[in-house]
Amino acid sequence: MNEPQNPMVPPLGPVTNSGLFRLQTEIVELRESIKQLTVLNDIAQALSTANDANAVLDVLVSKTLQYMGSEQGVIWLFTEDENNPLKTQIRRSEGAAGGPMRLRPSLAGWVSKHQQTLVVDDLATDPRFPGIARDTSGVRSVLAAPLRSHDKLIGVLALFNKREGKFTRSDEQLATILGAQSAQTILNAQLTDQQRQQDALERDMKLASTVQQQLLPRKQPAWAGFEVAGKNIPARDVGGDSFEFLELGEGLVALSIADVSGKGVPAALLMASLHATLQCLSQTGGLVSECVSRINRMVSEATTPGRFATMWYGTIDLATRRITYCNAGHNPPLLLRADGTVEHLEAGGVPVGFMPEWKYEQAEAELRTGDLLLLYSDGLSEAENPRGTQFSDEGVEVLLKSLAHLPPDQIVEQMLLMVKRFSQGAPQTDDQTLVVLKAL
Repeated sequence: MNEPQNPMVPPLGPVTNSGLFRLQTEIVELRESIKQLTVLNDIAQALSTANDANAVLDVLVSKTLQYMGSEQGVIWLFTEDENNPLKTQIRRSEGAAGGPMRLRPSLAGWVSKHQQTLVVDDLATDPRFPGIARDTSGVRSVLAAPLRSHDKLIGVLALFNKREGKFTRSDEQLATILGAQSAQTILNAQLTDQQRQQDALERDMKLASTVQQQLLPRKQPAWAGFEVAGKNIPARDVGGDSFEFLELGEGLVALSIADVSGKGVPAALLMASLHATLQCLSQTGGLVSECVSRINRMVSEATTPGRFATMWYGTIDLATRRITYCNAGHNPPLLLRADGTVEHLEAGGVPVGFMPEWKYEQAEAELRTGDLLLLYSDGLSEAENPRGTQFSDEGVEVLLKSLAHLPPDQIVEQMLLMVKRFSQGAPQTDDQTLVVLKAL
């Protein structure tokens, strides 16, 4: 007995071939979509653990190569180098014969021009790229997707030689999605890397600054009949200025100031070398001019052309209160006498490292009670205000006279403070160093 038909349910019609084909197609597309989502999820999870740009690039290429079933995968990023506008960032291979496969300029140009994914099933016969010799690179087929971030093309993700069959529509869609979604991830990773490098550089510079400051005198010396003070303020973390207080024995002491050409790390390295050289040679005795001559030769031999330093070096006999000095191209120190007259201690020669065979001169001066000796670098005299006016050597001399009644440590602090006030907030562009000696 036949069951009664439910009037609310229409009778099933016959399944046609076209309907079955459409159903099968939808099932295939659904499976491909699920596969794409699975791949994208897998790559996203792998990227979440990548801690730098190289790791991000490696994940993208390795995973894409694996899922696409290709022989070789590459990521190129555009650069500002006209000779090498498309630079290889990473390359991975799976069973590829021969060396690296390269994206020809015409292929890269196509991706750049059209801003869309390129699929080449047979490079030898593709009419879009006539004349490309596939045998020279081993390339048979290509899938190249643009890496775009905010409509800006930053590079290309390319796959070479599908191992089985041709690159499919699903492969093309997956590469396009990866190109669109991964570009910003790459840029973010690069920015993170740059920040890490900057942080590391800043840590290194702070350490270098600490080391360099430790090379300077840590306390003011106690020299019989004299008071002395000095200070250095670098324009950057590390600088090229230095000063020294030296005990030479047998009632002989020395002081010096130096200014290396240039700024930053190169200047600091030369200054450290100059510091060590002076420390060593000053203990060997001999004429002041000969000491500077030997420093000049050593600096000339140890540095590249164009690197030099100005310096002033003087020894003081504490018993006779006579100072013997040699000025190697430095700002002439000011000897402010108790009666207000000023002498400029200029005798010497050219900066060290400038002319290796230069014969330096030396001169002497007697230090009397109430006299002030000021050594300073051009970071003081050439300090500028917002109008571009320099403090000047004359300004240094006038300021020293106005502060002559103070002890050396206060003169140092007041001079630096007055130069800072003169600058009116303009950035310090050069190291500032000064040493003040007062005869009691």
